[in-house]
Amino acid sequence: MTRDDGDSMSEPKAIEKRRIQSSIGWGVAWALMVGALLIAVVVFRMQAVDSDHAKANLATYVGLLCIWITTVVCLFGSRRHRATVGILIGPIVCGLLFMAAFRMERVDGELIPHFALRWKSPTALPKLDSSSADDQRVLFEPRSTDWPQLLGQNRDSHLQRISIETDWQSRPPKLLWKQAIGEGWSGVSVRGDVGITMEQRDQEEWVSAYDLRDGSLVWKHAIACRHFDSLGGLGPRSTPAISGDRVYACSAVTEVVCLELKTGSLVWSKDLDQLANVNHKELEEDLLYGRSGSPLVLESTVVVPLGGSQKASCSLIALDLQTGEERWRAGDKQISFASPQLAELAGVPQIIYPTKKNLLSLDPASGRELWSLSYEGSGEAPNVAQPITLDANTLFISKGYGVGARIVTVNCNGVTTDAQQAKWEATVLKENRTVLRTKFTSPVLHNGHVYGLSDGILECVDVSTLKRKWKQGRYHHGHVLLLENCLLVSAEDGRAVLVASDPNQYRELAQLEVIGGVTWNPPTVSGNRLILRNSSELACLELNALP
Repeated sequence: MTRDDGDSMSEPKAIEKRRIQSSIGWGVAWALMVGALLIAVVVFRMQAVDSDHAKANLATYVGLLCIWITTVVCLFGSRRHRATVGILIGPIVCGLLFMAAFRMERVDGELIPHFALRWKSPTALPKLDSSSADDQRVLFEPRSTDWPQLLGQNRDSHLQRISIETDWQSRPPKLLWKQAIGEGWSGVSVRGDVGITMEQRDQEEWVSAYDLRDGSLVWKHAIACRHFDSLGGLGPRSTPAISGDRVYACSAVTEVVCLELKTGSLVWSKDLDQLANVNHKELEEDLLYGRSGSPLVLESTVVVPLGGSQKASCSLIALDLQTGEERWRAGDKQISFASPQLAELAGVPQIIYPTKKNLLSLDPASGRELWSLSYEGSGEAPNVAQPITLDANTLFISKGYGVGARIVTVNCNGVTTDAQQAKWEATVLKENRTVLRTKFTSPVLHNGHVYGLSDGILECVDVSTLKRKWKQGRYHHGHVLLLENCLLVSAEDGRAVLVASDPNQYRELAQLEVIGGVTWNPPTVSGNRLILRNSSELACLELNALP
């Protein structure tokens, strides 16, 4: 055997050796990179225990995608082509098969997708039942416990003089009825035995009246429009307002309507895009989730968020209650997802509204701006929570997306009989970015403490110091109501939960599974009825009231 023959025999061994070394090198690189990615995801999720889980879930999705890409690259670099093809094509094929069988219905507040079988038959929705409205006088008879608008009689989620049984083991609430409903995030306003809400039916937004005794549909008014967003979902967002013998409702797209309470007949309607001189597609470039603000009814006007283009926006417009004619418009900032509300500060009634960029105060009669305060917001960090009046000169405001809570003090330049000529000043008195990050919900005030869902976890904060008393109970992005003897939480997963309104300790008193899905809709309590709805179901429960 010659020397050349030896060299030729050793060459395959050398190639194999280099291949093995290369594979080991790529394997080590893969292990280090994947290990680093997994550690980063775990650390990020651990840090997000008391913060926004949406960001943690998004980081997890990105981390898993990076691990998949890293695996494909390392396998290709080590020349394991069959494994490369398998790892590359396998997840894609599985994903396509999954999407062929399932459709994504929506994502929840923590960016977790919810799926349904594509061939699942749609649930039948309620149809008009004329027999349910035989006795209109009794059906619409007003009561002191009526819930006429968003978040109750004073838009503060308070239910005075309502105490309920908190022992749901021995005396649980009774489910009166539960049924399908058209999609949307509207709440339910109540007059007597009738609940009025908004829902999407095919290409129409309905303002719907339901008999709360049995869930039958009393009347409906259809608005020819449809709003959809891949994250925000389908349907209207605002909650109708009931005043006198009228109902005022605002679609997610453009129309605001005034209807007869007992029949749903149209009294008047106005096109908000036309009033704002904006194309709706142009509006949604700056306002992804459509119009979400609920109407505010005053003595002679109804005030609704107007909006506009990025170049020219109007914050609020007041329309005549009887005719719908414009009475005034005010503010030059884009609208947010909050609603205007009436407050009294420095002895002067005023409309408070968090726009997309500021906190705005207006004179209810003329729309004249009294004061404004910068309140950062953007398409990614919208203003949603309603302000809370703490005392004669102080407001509490809160927001998710890392903004937290603030105390705002409002002063007027001395005593004056003419608020129009007064000089106003609003300043931030206290701020704490770590508490009450209210993302989709509004907090409630009780005995010097504010309770709210902060990044999905129930939290109690002392308003005098803005310091946390406790934070416990992950109910995700639902809502909180204050009853006389406890807090009632509607969790994002459809549970009704009772929690003690105790600043010293967190105590969950009871809970009950009511509806599933994604429950972003604000709940309603009227008398001893609890009304919960989500994007596809509406339920009514009878609570056991205490004497």
